[in-house]
Amino acid sequence: MKFVISYYVFLVAIFQSSLISAKNCFPTNSFHVHIVNRIPNLDVLHCFSGDDNLGYHRPLQNQDYTFGFCDNIIHTTLFVCEAIRKFQYVSFDAFRSSDRHQCRYGLCNWEIREDGIYFQNQFGHSTDFQKRADWQNHGLAERNN
Repeated sequence: MKFVISYYVFLVAIFQSSLISAKNCFPTNSFHVHIVNRIPNLDVLHCFSGDDNLGYHRPLQNQDYTFGFCDNIIHTTLFVCEAIRKFQYVSFDAFRSSDRHQCRYGLCNWEIREDGIYFQNQFGHSTDFQKRADWQNHGLAERNN
């Protein structure tokens, strides 16, 4: 009987600690998107989902922007981010539930670079950043030339 009580207390402690570390996302998981700006001329970074508009941010070169959330129970969460600089923009899926396995320990790492957007694919053994999107010219570039 003493063993059963000890085992029960042990299970309750593990369950409570998992709730604390998961930021009350039970029964789903918590995730954090971490975006580092590596360029000197970023005008704006805007991230949003179907439920949340996270606002407009202006991280300086080598500064970061981070946000956290709980995946929904049917795993359809999608956060999109848009980065804008003079005459160019890029849009990328900062988090997609179907790709959640690529964010090891719930952390999704991104970098904004001169030639595009890079993601640190943590699935498997590689931790190298891989290019995911290119900068695109927006309409203002054509009108001003």
